[in-house]
Amino acid sequence: MNIRNATAKDIPGIAALSRRFTEEVPTWGQVALTEEQVRKLDRRLIWVAEENNEITGYAIWQPRPRDDGVVFNKSDKILTLDEIYLVPEAHGKGVGSALMNAIANYVKKEGCTKLHVYSSVKDLLPAIGFYRRNGFQTWGIELFKEVGSNMPGKPGLEALSITNKLLEAPDIPRIISAFSNSEWRTPASYFEKLLVEQLKGERVFLMALYGKDVAGFVTIKWQAGYPPFAEKGIPEIRDLRVLAAFRRRGIATALMDEAEKRIFERAETVGLGVGLYADYGNAQRLYVLRGYIPDGRGLTHQNQPVKPGNDVFVDDDLVLYFTKERRQRIVYVQSM
Repeated sequence: MNIRNATAKDIPGIAALSRRFTEEVPTWGQVALTEEQVRKLDRRLIWVAEENNEITGYAIWQPRPRDDGVVFNKSDKILTLDEIYLVPEAHGKGVGSALMNAIANYVKKEGCTKLHVYSSVKDLLPAIGFYRRNGFQTWGIELFKEVGSNMPGKPGLEALSITNKLLEAPDIPRIISAFSNSEWRTPASYFEKLLVEQLKGERVFLMALYGKDVAGFVTIKWQAGYPPFAEKGIPEIRDLRVLAAFRRRGIATALMDEAEKRIFERAETVGLGVGLYADYGNAQRLYVLRGYIPDGRGLTHQNQPVKPGNDVFVDDDLVLYFTKERRQRIVYVQSM
C-alpha cells in the first residue's frame, strides 16, 4: 500500500471513487465530485491510497475558516476533511488511518492549528468511532425529525411506511406477486411457515410499503437458528429483501433501523448471517457500514462450522455470521 499526494493522472480515478461513495454509503445530500471539480482542488490537500497501481481510497481536505468562539478561534488555521472513501476491499487494513495521518506533514509545514471533520453519513456511530481512533473529539451533534413532508429524491413519510402487522393468509399472494419477477421467488410455504411463527411470537415480520406497493421486507427471529446465537439468546435478523425497482431509496436502511430498534429494546446484541458469493455483495457492504463485525467463528455451512480441508458447495447456506452491540450512550466533548 502506498499513500501519496494526488497527481493530475489520478483525477478520473478520484471522481470515479466519489461516485462509488455516493452509491454505496448512505448519506444526507452527498453529491459526487466531477472530474472538473476535482481538477480545481488543491492537490497538495488530496491524498490517495494506491495498491497494485490502483487507487483504493482518497481523502480531500480544504481550508475552512471558522469562528464560533467555543472550539475555533479567529487565530486558528483550520483544515476541514471534505471527503474520505475506501473501496470495501481496503477496509480493516489501516488504510483509512494512513490517509488521515498523511495530513500531518502538511500541517507542520503550513502551521495549521486544528483539523475539522464534518460527517453527513446516516450511520454515524462507526464514523464517530473511526475519527476518535484517529485522535478527534466530538464537539457537538445535530439531529432532525421530519414531520409531514417528503425529502427531495427520497421516499418521505407519506411514501414509505414500515409495518409489522401479523401476516394474514390474504397477504401472502400479494407479497409473492410483488417478488415473482425478482431473484427471490419465494414459495407460499415460506410465508405460511412465517405466519405460524408470528402467531407463536417467535418471529417479527417488517414490511416496507412504498405507497401501496410492497417494496421489501425483513424478519426478526427471536430464537436464532444459528447455535452460537441461540445459546447466548442473540436474536437474528433474517431475509432482508428489497425489490430492485425500489433500491437506493434508503429502504434497506430503514428496514434495518426498525429491526435493530426492536431488538435492542430487549437484547444487548443482534446477529445476522450473510452469504459469501457476489449476489450478497450489497448486503455485505451494508452490514459492515452499519458496524457489524464477524462473530469470530469462521465460515459455516448449514449452520455447521467449516473446518480446514473441508469441501463445501458454495450456495446460500455458506454463511459468515456477524454481530452488533447496542451502544448505550455517546459522550460529546466540547473542547479540543
